Amino acid sequence: VNQEELDRVFSANFFSPVMLVNKLLKLKKLQKGSSVVFVSSIDGSRIVHAGNSAYSASKSALVGMARNMAIDLAGKKIRVNCVLPGTTDTEMIRTANVTEEMLLETAKTLPLKRFAMPNEIANAIAFLLSDASSYITGTELVIDGGSSIV
Repeated sequence: VNQEELDRVFSANFFSPVMLVNKLLKLKKLQKGSSVVFVSSIDGSRIVHAGNSAYSASKSALVGMARNMAIDLAGKKIRVNCVLPGTTDTEMIRTANVTEEMLLETAKTLPLKRFAMPNEIANAIAFLLSDASSYITGTELVIDGGSSIV
């Protein structure tokens, strides 16, 4: 991993979401009762893959920031949580060197025998943003169909 790669990955996965929340706080767009949900990953804080250290580190840093922000913003009644999706069926998992057969074989190794669908991640985020989760802050919601426990 070189500095350029770290800068690119951390900019997208860590600095951008953190600075967005900081800007929203400065502009007083996050009021009492607001909720912030960061999207991290199981990659880094729960599992690791060879050759994925920059991504894993940036997503792990986001989990740490969310936990600290939860403490820092609790006095303002602003909740901060983090979702940690596993592999999700999006275009991102389909690269030039990954075939559909490879994806199907990988899915077969997971407890639920499939990848998450984007709406399943979105539903979890909606829950954490809603009043139904009004007593949840500083948590990491793993949404991986059990893949990080096998």
